[in-house]
Amino acid sequence: MGVLQSIKVRQKNFPHRIRYKDFYKRFAQIDVAHLNSSVKEHMEKGSDFKEMSLGIVEIVKADERCEVVLDTRLVLEGKTKYFL
Repeated sequence: MGVLQSIKVRQKNFPHRIRYKDFYKRFAQIDVAHLNSSVKEHMEKGSDFKEMSLGIVEIVKADERCEVVLDTRLVLEGKTKYFL
């Protein structure tokens, strides 16, 4: 992402950027489907952290018991990062 694109994203109130791999590391406990493998094992296998992170977001959106209200307008998906 270029400097001008970064400025536009930040002006739209998306100041926090997190890589998909780091997002997955932080919230891996939510993803029951991949819970049997560690993040290190996923890295060795060449897993797609973007797809797995999208799965976590979908789980949170679908879970009525979740205390966190996830507004999809507040999450942008980039090529390598989430913008929150």
